[in-house]
Amino acid sequence: MDRKVPQRGAPTRESWWSVHEQVPLAIVLALAWLGVVLWWVLHGGCSGRTIDFDRAPPLAAEFRVDLNAADWPEFAQLPGLGETLARRIVEYRAVHGPFRSVEDLRNVQGIGKKTLDRIATFLVINADSRPTSSGGGAQNGVEKRL
Repeated sequence: MDRKVPQRGAPTRESWWSVHEQVPLAIVLALAWLGVVLWWVLHGGCSGRTIDFDRAPPLAAEFRVDLNAADWPEFAQLPGLGETLARRIVEYRAVHGPFRSVEDLRNVQGIGKKTLDRIATFLVINADSRPTSSGGGAQNGVEKRL
């Protein structure tokens, strides 16, 4: 009695790629892997050093307040001025008219030489600026200008 013994081994499957296609594919994958390794080595590899990014220098920002156009919240941002003193500046301007020079701020109660020296670099008087309306400045958070 002849009995067939089943052969052991992996079951046969058809491959998506033929043998003639597998060799070039293996070469392309090996070259891509080699490229990634080369890039990694050139950019630090296992050295543990950090990657140096280009950094832009910080931009200089200038904060300027126009004496004849600003409302009290803008003045309150100046160093050493609070809401009370900022409101006094706006009230003084509403009563006495526009400032002609930065030195005119000395006429506002509470602004002395030291305070003026501290804030003078932030102040400007634009030729085309006009005083805000005499209604006390902003109404409902919106500044009125003539």
